Amino acid sequence: MNAQKSAPKDSLQSDVEQSLYWGLRAKEFYHALRDKPVQITALDGKVYRGVLIGHDQYDVFIRQPSGLTILFTKHSIKLIHEGGE
Repeated sequence: MNAQKSAPKDSLQSDVEQSLYWGLRAKEFYHALRDKPVQITALDGKVYRGVLIGHDQYDVFIRQPSGLTILFTKHSIKLIHEGGE
């Protein structure tokens, strides 16, 4: 019986531990793409290509081949992946 009662507690503890890492994986993802060509698909379906030059908590910055630097708010991005340029 104790095993049944401790299982939900262990599960809850695991959820709490995972919540401590919320956002960490995304941060690592963006960091790994830094200075690499990326393709961004915006929520409106438009596709943008360029080199990821930076990111912060809310924004992603790319530089297109023309030299134009574009700031995207993260909530406006549908998909981002390596490749593009």
